[in-house]
Amino acid sequence: MRKLALLVSLLLFASMMGFAQTRSVSGSIVNVNGTPVPFATVSEKGTRNEVSADENGNFIIKVPTTATLVVSAAGYV
Repeated sequence: MRKLALLVSLLLFASMMGFAQTRSVSGSIVNVNGTPVPFATVSEKGTRNEVSADENGNFIIKVPTTATLVVSAAGYV
């Protein structure tokens, strides 16, 4: 009985670890002319998880594998 309970506990733990995976997403924000957009905001849709791009438009954000990213910047539509 103990072995069965241990096995079930380990399987439950392993499945929870699979759902909690996050990834680092990096990139560069540029406009239609290919010019970097400095200090644009990159956020995970529906959460408060967000980062600002640097002066060259580069960013890194950690998000779940199923996340949708939203990019916004002042003066851009």
